[in-house]
Amino acid sequence: MVWGTVTAYSQKVPNTKIKLVDGKPVTELHGTRHFGASVANFPFTHVTLYIAISALFLNIVIAVLLTVVLRAIKAPAGTDETEPDDYYSDSVSPDVVRAEQASAEAAAVNPTPPRHAT
Repeated sequence: MVWGTVTAYSQKVPNTKIKLVDGKPVTELHGTRHFGASVANFPFTHVTLYIAISALFLNIVIAVLLTVVLRAIKAPAGTDETEPDDYYSDSVSPDVVRAEQASAEAAAVNPTPPRHAT
């Protein structure tokens, strides 16, 4: 992620404005702006790629390498402590239930039972 952000930030393109002067377009240059391009050379090569693709590739490589290393040193895998309630962004609340019902009524659809049982 760091490589992708730094690479995207370092992409500079001219910051231009086009004006009409005497009925003709004139381009004015006002320095450069960052995050100007979506492509860059892949690290250590001269291959030009979309920055997000190269960042995804690097993230996958790092994840695989770290998984192999951590399993080789027998690091504990940890436990999944996810609970069913973690899958909802809103807690069970009368305000949320009322808001869902009001939204359904305002949209002129048949109100559906709220996700959260009360």
